[in-house]
Amino acid sequence: MGVFKKLGQGIADLSELQVQTMTGTITTEFQSDNAESVLDWQKLIQGAKTDSEGKITLIAATNVKFDGDTDLFISDSATPALLQAHADAVEGARKVREGLVEAFSDLLGVGTAGG
Repeated sequence: MGVFKKLGQGIADLSELQVQTMTGTITTEFQSDNAESVLDWQKLIQGAKTDSEGKITLIAATNVKFDGDTDLFISDSATPALLQAHADAVEGARKVREGLVEAFSDLLGVGTAGG
């Protein structure tokens, strides 16, 4: 894959910020020792959706589009602690996204606001 195609995919990925907070029980197997993560997150979530032994509940979801439009879901069963965890995750993701946008701007030679 060419560098420009990779760059384009990276920029496209910056167009939305999505955070989902879930609770529940999930039955899963751990990955082998040489994997990047102990858990295969995609398999974990997909398995929870189809596995009768596991159950997950979406507590909160945030989707922020590039233009600032935001979709927010909060479950009736959300506790203050879970909402705080979700807010912390959104803020952390926002900071990472901000750093990535700045890095792409620097790479392309485009100045950012305040920079």
